[in-house]
Amino acid sequence: MAAATAEARRRLVIAVADQAPGRDAAVRALTLTLKFAGDSTWAKLRRLAEPSHHDDDLRTLA
Repeated sequence: MAAATAEARRRLVIAVADQAPGRDAAVRALTLTLKFAGDSTWAKLRRLAEPSHHDDDLRTLA
């Protein structure tokens, strides 16, 4: 299950990166929040040392 979750997270990050405004946008942090049935949530925040617009940096961050 962990591998499937990691793959789903990687795909989500790539989809978000592809939609960055003008692709000139730089990302410094990524927050992933999941909401489950019953109103429970899980959130994870990860930060880069410096802003980046490279997809590989986003994949590593995820």
